[in-house]
Amino acid sequence: MNVLDLLGVAIEREKGAYDFYSRATEMTHDTRGKGIFIWLAQQELGHYGSLRRLKEALPETSNETEFGRLSDADSKIIENLSKSEASGEVTATTTALEALQIAMQAERDSIEIYRRAERSATDPGAKATFDGLVAEEQAHLLLLEAQYMAFEKSQAFIPMDEFANL
Repeated sequence: MNVLDLLGVAIEREKGAYDFYSRATEMTHDTRGKGIFIWLAQQELGHYGSLRRLKEALPETSNETEFGRLSDADSKIIENLSKSEASGEVTATTTALEALQIAMQAERDSIEIYRRAERSATDPGAKATFDGLVAEEQAHLLLLEAQYMAFEKSQAFIPMDEFANL
């Protein structure tokens, strides 16, 4: 798999994550939980836009020699991931903890994808984009882990304004 192909995979995964968090927002009754999922949906939509702009900015003649190629092992790992960054059915019976678990795994998978992409990319702009996405996904994961621990302990989400630095 070349990095250009991975870019297409990443775009679809970010769109899927936006859809997942939007559904989670609709299914969550807790006001703070809604705020978390709305924020995450907006973040994923931003990632989707960044990746689309990167793809659109590339010359039509870009190829794997100019842009980079993933190792066979990296390609296999990425091909085995779901087509959406966050996936799973969110229903009225989905608990906040279940939704957070799905979201945390999605962020871990995305961190892994973007690290592999950054490592394999030869284009400086692509490297910078993937590196930035790794940092953002790591911040999301930290927020989700904190929310999970807080909800598990007290059945309440932490107010989003406590995460203003993300």
